[in-house]
Amino acid sequence: MNYIIAPGLKKPFLKEMNKKNHLTAYDIIKTVSKFTLIPVDLIMSKRRSEEIVMARHISIYLIRNKFRYKYSLLEVSRLVGQDSHATALNSIKAVNNRVDTDSQFQLDITQLTNLIS
Repeated sequence: MNYIIAPGLKKPFLKEMNKKNHLTAYDIIKTVSKFTLIPVDLIMSKRRSEEIVMARHISIYLIRNKFRYKYSLLEVSRLVGQDSHATALNSIKAVNNRVDTDSQFQLDITQLTNLIS
C-alpha cells in the first residue's frame, strides 16, 4: 500500500482537530492514528508492517518537532512504545527522506504539522 493517508478522512478530521487548545504527545499519536486509520495500540506496538512503522515514524517525527526541548530522543521513543533513542533517530531520518522524495507525503506531513500547531 503506497498511499498512507486516507483521503476521505482529511477534511472532516482537519476541522475536528483545529478545535483543540492543549496538545500532548499522546494527542499527536491519536492525530496520526486518525489520519492514517491505524489504531493507537498498533502504532505503539512492536509490530513492523510497513503501514504501522510509517505511522510510528510520523508520530515520532511530529512529537520531536513539537516538543524538541521537552523530550529527549529516548523519551520520544518510549512514548510510542519503543526502547531506544536510535528508533527516534531512524524515524526522523525516514520521514525526512520520504518528504524529500514524495510530494504527496510532504503535503500530508505539512497538514499534520499544521493540525498540531
